[in-house]
Amino acid sequence: MDYLPCNCEVCRKWDVQELKRLNKEDRILLLEKHNLYVSIEEIKNIKLHIKEGTLWNYLQEKSRVHPSLFEAFLLIKNNIEDLIRYHPISKAEVRGIFFFDKLSSIHPDVIMYHKKLSNNFRFSGKTLIYSPSLIPNRLLGVEKLNYCVICLIRN
Repeated sequence: MDYLPCNCEVCRKWDVQELKRLNKEDRILLLEKHNLYVSIEEIKNIKLHIKEGTLWNYLQEKSRVHPSLFEAFLLIKNNIEDLIRYHPISKAEVRGIFFFDKLSSIHPDVIMYHKKLSNNFRFSGKTLIYSPSLIPNRLLGVEKLNYCVICLIRN
């Protein structure tokens, strides 16, 4: 490693070669400071995503970084009802759901809206509810037809 990509106090003040020259106890102390900084920053990110209602998207994205994180994400998937219980019904600032793969279909918003629709409306057979809309793309100067899929109900 040639440089330290972190923005913590330790990584800003020390370079890799300087850290290698330190004795073991001093390196451990600096590593503890670094780890504390990284942990606090991660907690801040999690709080922000909770506030914005985008925690699921954040967890889904982060889980792709390492196989053990993905295993932890799959454990959350198995307990999705617990996450939904504390998931806000409406979001403050951010709109939309990012679909990465088939696991995105258990996004808390998708499940909540599906339950809300199936509890409040009765359909016969298979029903797909969608809302077509023209989205102007000002950069390209064209209009694009987007379909916003709301729910698929199987009876």
